[in-house]
Amino acid sequence: MPDLLEDFDIEFQNRVSFTSRYQELTWSAITKHNNEVCAVIKFESEYNPVKADTPGMSFKGRSLYYGEMWVSLEDRQRARLCS
Repeated sequence: MPDLLEDFDIEFQNRVSFTSRYQELTWSAITKHNNEVCAVIKFESEYNPVKADTPGMSFKGRSLYYGEMWVSLEDRQRARLCS
């Protein structure tokens, strides 16, 4: 879990706020795509509070997201997955 992203607060125009509380990165595989060796890294973030208070609408909730990215082990850039 990267310390850099732990309890990171973001505010959008003083009306919407988001706190990143939990980040997890997992190196899950090494594969080859388009003749390039890549690391497959899974990411997830859960239980992130989000709230908005705008004219005509206000809410409180939580955000979660997850996915994976492929990173080239040759140049450390995100690999292009399209041929």
